[in-house]
Amino acid sequence: MAFRIPSRRTVLGALGQGLLIFVGITAAIWFENRNDHRRERAVEIEIMSQMVADLQSDTADLAGNLTFLEIAVASADTVLAALNSEAPWDPSLAAHFGWATGMVIFLPSRAAYQHLISSGLDVIEDGRLRLQITKYYEFHALTIASVEAHFVTEVRREVIRPEMRSKFVPGTVEGPAQRFNFLAAPVTPIDFEALRGDHEFRNALMEYGGGLETQAIISNLVRTAAAALIGELEGVLNSR
Repeated sequence: MAFRIPSRRTVLGALGQGLLIFVGITAAIWFENRNDHRRERAVEIEIMSQMVADLQSDTADLAGNLTFLEIAVASADTVLAALNSEAPWDPSLAAHFGWATGMVIFLPSRAAYQHLISSGLDVIEDGRLRLQITKYYEFHALTIASVEAHFVTEVRREVIRPEMRSKFVPGTVEGPAQRFNFLAAPVTPIDFEALRGDHEFRNALMEYGGGLETQAIISNLVRTAAAALIGELEGVLNSR
């Protein structure tokens, strides 16, 4: 059987056909990658927009908490000053006792961050912004949660509430706060004069007041971090 050398026309035709297939595949991959990139950017914008709303909610909550903590710390000082004086019981002190032994906690909005985690952190194109987001949710938000968990579950439960049970009038706090002042409602001591010489109560109140001050410092730091992250996110969104 004779071997036939393909003609130049046949070779060029085969090469052309191969080139067309290659170009077609390359174009299909390019368009698919382009569509994937567009979908990722759409998800990125959605997450960042949602995150701005979450962070705005966080800053509003923290601002309210800081107002509470500022009043609570001042009330603790007022109560301690009253206990150190010789002045008789003043009914207005009930409100200060309430603030000084009340509590507030921060619950960050994490919906957008959970969306980001489920979509993959790389959805955020800017590496620096990605790091800032992670730092806020994995460091700042968790730090304040850890401090408040310790403060509320240990200091308040083990120190303040037993003092409240034994030394304050039951029923002077109404509604959900009735179990010894979760909401900073006014409370009245059973024997105000006896509290003057009660070093255990004074120490408990000073420890709790110190915890409130620590909580306020951390709350302010977290609010500052949240505001900075809002600015970064809005800058990226406005550039799109």
